[in-house]
Amino acid sequence: MSAFDFEDKIISFSANKIKYQANEIIFLEGDICQQIAYVVSGEIIIRSITPDGSEFIIQDILPGQFFGDVMLFAKAKTYLGNVVAMKASTVIYFDMESFIRLLQSNAEFLVNYLSMLADKTFHLKQNIKLLGLPTLRDKLLFYLEYESRSQNKKSIVLPMTRETLATMLNVRRPSLSRELSKMQKARLILVNNRVITLIK
Repeated sequence: MSAFDFEDKIISFSANKIKYQANEIIFLEGDICQQIAYVVSGEIIIRSITPDGSEFIIQDILPGQFFGDVMLFAKAKTYLGNVVAMKASTVIYFDMESFIRLLQSNAEFLVNYLSMLADKTFHLKQNIKLLGLPTLRDKLLFYLEYESRSQNKKSIVLPMTRETLATMLNVRRPSLSRELSKMQKARLILVNNRVITLIK
C-alpha cells in the first residue's frame, strides 16, 4: 500500500478534518482523549512544563503519524502534556469505532499501523534512555549517534530547530549552544548551522 493509498483510506473513514494555525493549542494537559488523530500536514508536539518552569517535549508528531491512539484504548485517557501545532497543520480525527473498522478493513493497512506503533514505542524508549543519561554531552552524543544511524551518514541534518532540540533535552537553548561549541572545540563534532558531523 503506497503512502497515498494509506492516507486516502484514512480520510475515507473520517469526516472530521481540522486545520490549525502555528502555535495553536489543540489540547491542554489533563484533557480527556476522546478521538484518534492523524497528522496530514504540519507538525504537532506534546509538551509539558516541570514545576521549575522548564519545558520538555514528550512527543513530536509529523505528517503520516497518529496521536491519541494509545490513550484512547488505555484506562488513563488524559493527555500528559499540552498538544500544540508547531506550524500550520491539518489533522484528521475519528472515533474508536471508526478506527477499529479502519484496522479491520485491510490486512496490509493493519500491518502498516502496527509498524508505526512499534516505531512509536521504540522512540519513546529511546527518549527515556536519553533523558536518563547524566550529562548534556552524553545526551547530545547519544542523540547525534542515533540520528547518524537513522540517516545512514556521519554528517546529519537536524530534523528540528535547536530550540526544539533544547526543549526535548530539557535544557535552555543557550546551554545547548554552549555545549555544542565545547564539543566542536574538543573535536567531537563539526557544526554548520543544522548540519552536524560526528568526528569520533
